[in-house]
Amino acid sequence: MTDVLSAARSAYDRIAFYQLFYANRPETLEDVPFVSSTNYFRASGSLDCVDPSVVICGALPPFHREFRHLPFTVLESEADIDQRQERLALALKDVGVAEDPQRMLIITSEPNGPFACDLSTGLGWEGHPASIHYWGGSEEELQFQIAAHRPDYVIWCLPQLPEGLLPFPAERTIAVHGIDAPLPRWNGALWLFCDEINLIGSRPAGRIAFKVDRDQLAVEVGPSGRPCLTTLRREAFPLARYELPNLFEVLG
Repeated sequence: MTDVLSAARSAYDRIAFYQLFYANRPETLEDVPFVSSTNYFRASGSLDCVDPSVVICGALPPFHREFRHLPFTVLESEADIDQRQERLALALKDVGVAEDPQRMLIITSEPNGPFACDLSTGLGWEGHPASIHYWGGSEEELQFQIAAHRPDYVIWCLPQLPEGLLPFPAERTIAVHGIDAPLPRWNGALWLFCDEINLIGSRPAGRIAFKVDRDQLAVEVGPSGRPCLTTLRREAFPLARYELPNLFEVLG
């Protein structure tokens, strides 16, 4: 847990929110409190929570555009964008997607659309062209879109599961899940996201535990029994012992 202490000290040295919240620079791990989304309401806005020395390049779209925990949008630097692209590359490899170009079809809806568009950009950077379909709700519509696009993989970017809906092999269906809801009973490939960091981890079909990039993220169990996330690299919007709302198992 020395990585967590180092990350908390770095956050304190650079960012107004942590100076306000911690009061003093943490000297031991016991000095690093666990943080929830409610603590961020003490901040005046996004700029209190980002490193003023970095150039902001963008913002993270929430999984569902009408619901979010933080009182502001999470801002990103170029380093943040590069890091989550690394996590996406790891997630693709973890669920068995080949490195050569694979056609992707993202099934989504209006509330999840901005998130899906951002994900399609990341897939494109990895060399996998991704089309997006805003699903109206009928099985016939899904059948038509899959026949028209002929994808190698379907990325299911909706809160409800695709079980019984897709005329498509389960081993080539990747469900996207937001951590705000408990983990679904889904035996296929699953990618786990939260609005504060984007992609957390991945698991292929048949595995329970998620693979997390240990160079970027530390996951602990907090006093409440829920998982807590710490970002370990220098980034614009760091998290130190940030409590997530639902449980998930981490590989290794």
